Amino acid sequence: MPTNPPVTTDAQALAQWRQLRPLPGHFSGGSWRDTVDRWGGPKHQALRQLSARLVQQRARLRQVQAWLGPADARQPAGAPLPEGLAEPCAAGLPLAPGQQRLHYHWRGTHDQLLLAVQGGRVVGCAWLYAQEQR
Repeated sequence: MPTNPPVTTDAQALAQWRQLRPLPGHFSGGSWRDTVDRWGGPKHQALRQLSARLVQQRARLRQVQAWLGPADARQPAGAPLPEGLAEPCAAGLPLAPGQQRLHYHWRGTHDQLLLAVQGGRVVGCAWLYAQEQR
């Protein structure tokens, strides 16, 4: 199995995310693509790195959209937290019920990154997983 070098800069992570985001993988109706579908693969690594940086910087929504593009789904402030939250992002900030959440699909709707936004800034993040064995 080929291995991919780790993403080392935000620019590299951003380039990888933009290249891989539109590619359909196994979990979005396509064939298995290691770069898109593999746990810890390039798309997963890029999204992890970018989300951690966005939380660390308490990024504004325009920066989130400039980096990640439009969210795949949104939940308004006050929406209940979804079931399946598996882990906080690398920055370790939890989600709270009063925050708007932006969903970015990693592997279709199967596995997603949730960014919490309050006052127009990213204040936390978590991963939403389908609860299968990894």
